[in-house]
Amino acid sequence: MPKELFFNINQNKRKKIMQSALKEFSNRIYTEASINKIVQNANISRGSFYQYFEDKQDIYFYIIDTIFIKQSYSYIKKLVADSNNDIYDIFRMLFKFNLQLITESEYSNFFKNLFLSLNYDISRHLNININKFKEELLQKILNNRYRIILTKNEVYAREMINILQLINKNMISKKIVENIGQNKIMELYDIRIRILKNNN
Repeated sequence: MPKELFFNINQNKRKKIMQSALKEFSNRIYTEASINKIVQNANISRGSFYQYFEDKQDIYFYIIDTIFIKQSYSYIKKLVADSNNDIYDIFRMLFKFNLQLITESEYSNFFKNLFLSLNYDISRHLNININKFKEELLQKILNNRYRIILTKNEVYAREMINILQLINKNMISKKIVENIGQNKIMELYDIRIRILKNNN
C-alpha cells in the first residue's frame, strides 16, 4: 500500500507514476522490472519513489489491487449473484473472462506478465482478493444456490472450488506459455471439466 504522501501529491503526478509503473510491469515480468525505468518515465527521483512506496513490490501490489478490483472483482460478484449459474458455469465464465484479460483488454500485457511472474509472495497477495470471491461462492453453495454440489459438506464444497480454481490457473498458464488458440484452449478446458464431472 502506498505511503500517505503518495495520496497527497498532485493527481496528474500520481497518475503519471502509476502509468509509468504499469508500462514497466507490462513490458517485463516482475523480477526484471526496474525501479529506475519507472522513475525515469515518471520524471521523479528515486528518492521520491521511496517517499511514496516501500519498494517495487509495494507499487506492484497496489497496481494489482487497483486493476483487479476494477477489472475482475466486480465481474466476479455479478457471476456469484446470478442464481441461474451453477458452479461449473461460474468458473467457465471466469476462465473466459481471464482469457479476455490476457488477450484483448488494455491490460493484457500486464496480466500476461503477472501470470508469468507468480511466486509465493505474489500468489499470496492475489489470494487475498480471490478468497473474498471463494468465501461468497462457498456460502451460496452451502445455501443450495448451486445445484451441481448436492451435499452441504463444507469441506467437499471448499475443495471443489479449489480444484476448479487450479484448473483455471493451469489453463491460463498453458495458454500463455504454449500460445494456444482461443478455441483450442476452451476445448481443452471443457475436456478437463467433463472429466471432473464424470468423477464427481
